[in-house]
Amino acid sequence: MNLLTLTKETQGWRKNDFFRGEEGEIANFAFECDSDRDNVDGNCGCRRSMGGIKSMRASTTMKVRDIDITSTELRRRIKEWFIQAEWGSFFTSRELDHAVNEYQKDLERLGRHFPEGAVVEKRGDEFRQRKEGVWKPDM
Repeated sequence: MNLLTLTKETQGWRKNDFFRGEEGEIANFAFECDSDRDNVDGNCGCRRSMGGIKSMRASTTMKVRDIDITSTELRRRIKEWFIQAEWGSFFTSRELDHAVNEYQKDLERLGRHFPEGAVVEKRGDEFRQRKEGVWKPDM
């Protein structure tokens, strides 16, 4: 299944790019803080990055890869991440299962949106494909 994964590819296109995760690790939607709510390029970086489902470390660049994983296994890993990140305690068991299922659907949908091999960046609520040699902002 195509999923976004953390990658070092195209790091440096933006002055505020960073890579702190593990290359090839499945990316997930990290939670965003309130301090930089209106500024995608704020100091925190949470509005322009995704976190690793295992390492819980973030990157501003993600690559679409065909991962050998079932939806059931992906849900299990997401649930583990929710619990490890201590977000599981905010939900009843039923609510947690629902949240994990919705989260999993969103990750799968996002992975299908871009072609395999595409390098993607997150800019607030938007995801964009980076094209090497085509566009490099001065940020």
